[in-house]
Amino acid sequence: HNHRCLGDGFSLAVINDVLYPCLHLSGKATVKFPMPARDNFPTIFQREEVVHDHVNDPYSGKWVIEQALKGPDPHELFLPSNSKFIFTIAKIDKTPSNGNMQQYQLHIKICNSFRTSFRTEGKIDSRDKIEAFGPCMCTLMLPSPECAMIEGFIQSAIKSDNGVCMECFRTITKGEGEKLVLSGPTAEIKCTRYVEVFEPVESIS
Repeated sequence: HNHRCLGDGFSLAVINDVLYPCLHLSGKATVKFPMPARDNFPTIFQREEVVHDHVNDPYSGKWVIEQALKGPDPHELFLPSNSKFIFTIAKIDKTPSNGNMQQYQLHIKICNSFRTSFRTEGKIDSRDKIEAFGPCMCTLMLPSPECAMIEGFIQSAIKSDNGVCMECFRTITKGEGEKLVLSGPTAEIKCTRYVEVFEPVESIS
């Protein structure tokens, strides 16, 4: 997809039928499916990770929460082991008047979905100071008991009247990948880059 290998779609041990590529669409669309020339078949078959611009756009992408701490005396909140809570951050294309300021949209789904916007506003030590602007929009479903505490914590942490600091750094020497830390007076959320994994189809009924 866009010159990036997404990995195996099918991994069938034995198959006698002929398989034809197909594409399912909802709504109207114009689709082009060019077949590569025989001498131009792909040479990469393993899923390739998304390449991010770590210098000019260090925040965009998906980040999975690894740890959530609530203060002012920090204590770790329970994260259900069978759930992944993922921040999706997207840079707003509109260029602000201040060239050093960047604007982003942030979305996360626990049981309810939350969406807000923030902009970078200078530095606090080595960290980017961020300021939420506009309302924090959310759906109004009743959260499950195991997610109620973390959902309330996330909602209070990203509200526009509860400013936080954000930093993004890469850990290269230990091979731990990128980290994202959102921190404020009474909250700290530690995340790592989320890499989606799709298991190939292994049987056809």
